[in-house]
Amino acid sequence: MRSSVRYALLLILQVVFVFLVDITTFRYRPGHAISGNGNPGVIALVTAWIFFVPFLAWTIVCARRFTARSPKILKQIRWPLLMLFLLLIMAACEIAKIQAYRAA
Repeated sequence: MRSSVRYALLLILQVVFVFLVDITTFRYRPGHAISGNGNPGVIALVTAWIFFVPFLAWTIVCARRFTARSPKILKQIRWPLLMLFLLLIMAACEIAKIQAYRAA
């Protein structure tokens, strides 16, 4: 199997595990009790971490290979672009949080 197919498979597994953790986690509903049987979401969470570690390692290896072959100008603007991208993600999350508070 090609490495890109393995990488895509690990990415899809990570997305599936995020949904599995969300689906299998108990939520408190007002007026109802929660049983004392534990949280089955922990099983999906542990399994997700087992697959996340190789996914993260593979991502780091691919990023290092890419930057080693990239031109000098790309190496110089890599960190500023990354910081700008993270800033935009954080701003979008804050805007979504504010809109959720307004809707509630």
